[in-house]
Amino acid sequence: RTGRTCPGKVFRLVYQSFYNNEMQQWEQPKLGLASCRDEVLSLLSSENKVMSDPQALLRKCIDPPPVLHVTDAAQYLKEVGACREVIISRKRKLILTDHGALMSTLPFTVEEAGNIIHGAKHGLLHEALALVSIKSARPQPIVTAFGDDDSNRLNLSRYFPSVNTKDPKSVAIAHLAAYVFWYVNWNTIRRQQMKEHFKKCTGGSSSGISSQFFGEYSTNCDDTFGYNVGSWTPEMDQVHRDWCREHFINPSSVKSITQYIEVTLKTLYHSNFEPEWLKCQPLEPVWNRDKNIELRQDVFPSLYGAVQGRELSMTTLVQLQGRTLSQGRDQVKTSEYACIHYINGNCRFGDVCMNVHSLSAPRPPCRFAGRCTNDNCVYAHSKVADISSEDMISPTHGKSHGGALAWFRQSSSSILLLGNCGLQQSLESMGTPIGISLSHGSIVDLAHFHQNRNLLHHHLNAQISKCVWNFPSAGNNATDEENESLLRGFFMSAAAYFQSKVRTMSHLEVGLTLQGNQFSKWNVMHVAQHAGFCLEWYEDFDCAIFPNYTSRYADNEPMQFQGAKFYLFRMKKNVLYNPHPKMMEIRQGTQFGIELEMTSPGHWTPAHIANELSQCGIVVKVEKSWSEAKRTFIDWKIVRDGSIACNLSDPNCNQFELVSPILRSEKGLSSVASILQRVSNVDVTLNRSMGFHVHFDVAKYSISDLIKICQQFIKYEDAIDSMLPLSRRTGSRESNAFFKSNIKLAKEMHGKDEEGVLNSLALCQDYYELASIMNPIIDPRHSRYYKLNLQNLVTNRQTTVEFRQHSSTANYEKVDAWVRFCVRFCENSVSSEKPASFTNHPRSVDEQFDDLFQNIIRDSVLYSFYRNRRHLLSVDEEGDECCHGCVTGHGCSK
Repeated sequence: RTGRTCPGKVFRLVYQSFYNNEMQQWEQPKLGLASCRDEVLSLLSSENKVMSDPQALLRKCIDPPPVLHVTDAAQYLKEVGACREVIISRKRKLILTDHGALMSTLPFTVEEAGNIIHGAKHGLLHEALALVSIKSARPQPIVTAFGDDDSNRLNLSRYFPSVNTKDPKSVAIAHLAAYVFWYVNWNTIRRQQMKEHFKKCTGGSSSGISSQFFGEYSTNCDDTFGYNVGSWTPEMDQVHRDWCREHFINPSSVKSITQYIEVTLKTLYHSNFEPEWLKCQPLEPVWNRDKNIELRQDVFPSLYGAVQGRELSMTTLVQLQGRTLSQGRDQVKTSEYACIHYINGNCRFGDVCMNVHSLSAPRPPCRFAGRCTNDNCVYAHSKVADISSEDMISPTHGKSHGGALAWFRQSSSSILLLGNCGLQQSLESMGTPIGISLSHGSIVDLAHFHQNRNLLHHHLNAQISKCVWNFPSAGNNATDEENESLLRGFFMSAAAYFQSKVRTMSHLEVGLTLQGNQFSKWNVMHVAQHAGFCLEWYEDFDCAIFPNYTSRYADNEPMQFQGAKFYLFRMKKNVLYNPHPKMMEIRQGTQFGIELEMTSPGHWTPAHIANELSQCGIVVKVEKSWSEAKRTFIDWKIVRDGSIACNLSDPNCNQFELVSPILRSEKGLSSVASILQRVSNVDVTLNRSMGFHVHFDVAKYSISDLIKICQQFIKYEDAIDSMLPLSRRTGSRESNAFFKSNIKLAKEMHGKDEEGVLNSLALCQDYYELASIMNPIIDPRHSRYYKLNLQNLVTNRQTTVEFRQHSSTANYEKVDAWVRFCVRFCENSVSSEKPASFTNHPRSVDEQFDDLFQNIIRDSVLYSFYRNRRHLLSVDEEGDECCHGCVTGHGCSK
């Protein structure tokens, strides 16, 4: 474990004979471990003429690589177009091509760079780049549990349900899905915090601006334009680690992958390269546009649509991996197609099938391709690029009809123009006046234009939907970092300005005119993404077509134009909002019921309470007969319960139980919310003697399914205890009276350890045998008083198992979370493998808690809720997250 989980020294012990006879005296030279293709390309890229002949230079090494290896490497580079052979002075020489110069600049190996370029030529630059970056990063995005194959399979399938854990290509696609999920959801949260921090900093506060992400930041920081909103502060890093932990993602991995991608894109947009195929795909990846991925959704169908998403993940991305440019000409043979019957789960041929039994193999083409209307079609469709061809698709993205001039003419009345660049006079001379122009004030004032009072009170402000700054600059001698900061503040200001317009205007856009390599050097795309803008198109900016146009520097000197380009960014709509994450929905058809024990003062009779609760439109009845009360009704009911203790302050209280009818899926929880909202109008009191019980319908489950539910409860009982107050845990007075420990009594009554109890459960044949282990009868009158109660199945009263452990509450958030927990616990236990006991591999309660949510519950929002609840319980002296009155019997918070 040293080096992975703790610091220390590692010693490797070997036999003396091995040390003497087989170990080399010297370490192998680094050159010997390097890729020959990479070394040859690196030498060809050198500006030194002596080093530009790799074959001659490598022969002079002390331990030269084999001549055949160097020749093969050179031949490979020629095949992929990285170099070409020419004859100079009757000698053959390798000359680096533009294509090779680009490959040598990218932070990847020759093969990886080839994969990126190959995908880019077919419109898959962003997918190919992300896949290659994932393979280069260590660790990879999805958390790997060392030696726990089941956990790893569950983690991978969390993001890519069709993953084949034995296929590295399929596993890489699962990691890509996890990275995309992280990018969309985490950056939505981060961008929202960045905008809030920026607005606070520009709001006039002097210092001490506190934020969960930015800590204590002063407005007088060194970044006068962007206020360091792009920085990874220690506070942000901590929040990020917590978020990643909840979603089983490696925080260092996703940050490393993002850096690979940003460096590569920055290189591609450099004027020395900017290849033609850059416009063969949208300038921004699909996951950086107006897309949201919910926790319960599959990543690829959510982004690309059902058919295209499945085609991309199951076929195209598989073909893309490991396919170099020279291998791209290979065609898929019929026998290499995936077996459709295997995919559907009904192939009768088994090992002798003529097709491939793999979910990641290429699919046979759909005969209705182009007009197929079946969203669940398992065949391949032509919507996704066919990457078996080397021909580049036409550059159709990132272009505007008519260029910058046409855009200015069409949008002039809705444009806010910043700076004194002469563009306003030019457009007015063409009869297209600008909406509003801000040319006065300091550079800081222009960068923070969202708080300009003259602009906000201008009579044309309501029609402004575009913002343009031609040739922005922080000063004649400003550094690249200062100009990057200027644009960060400008984009953040644009986001703040447009926020009030996002609901009423469809296209909110920002235009920038930059020179030469400023777009690349100033990290403009990265800065715009932070503010929630995506690059739509860019074109050369020809000043000659704008009459009488002369742009000037701040000192009024004429500006010399060098490769000027106009870039247009569009504001994403979904990034302005940070919706509260939702717990996973309860499946359709799921049935459950709840019981809440409460008391009320004498003047609040059950009839009065029923009348008050019925005001929400849900019928609530009062049942006086115990036999009638135990029957299942279609209405809510109030039933007297003499087992409840009144508070000392009100010994003559009304003791009752609020019982639901059969509830179904999310609609059932909605009715619970309505009832509890009305309960807040009733003077009810709670104390430790009161419980909250959840009944889960298991009518559709077999005895083997119920065994799994019981086994998982036995395994994780201690972890579940830690989620609840001390009074609801094993050993408390309340537990001994009303909800005994299943594992404790099973071990005592049967004389076995935990593993023995699990094995005994596996041998059960019916409800009676199962209940004899889970609910051993000590007192026949109290046979149901266990945390997990199976007595309804034994008596055949109803087909439910009952969770009795939770304390009573009128707080809907707690009720909602516990119901979802119980439902997911049962449903996911049934679909899981037989659990292994912690006896042989002891784990702390914290580790068991994490294991429970990672392997069984699998809901990151629910995990976060109960992790926070465990923290609240741990810091409360009584461990009950309750008022002192509850402990002394004088009442408790609801």
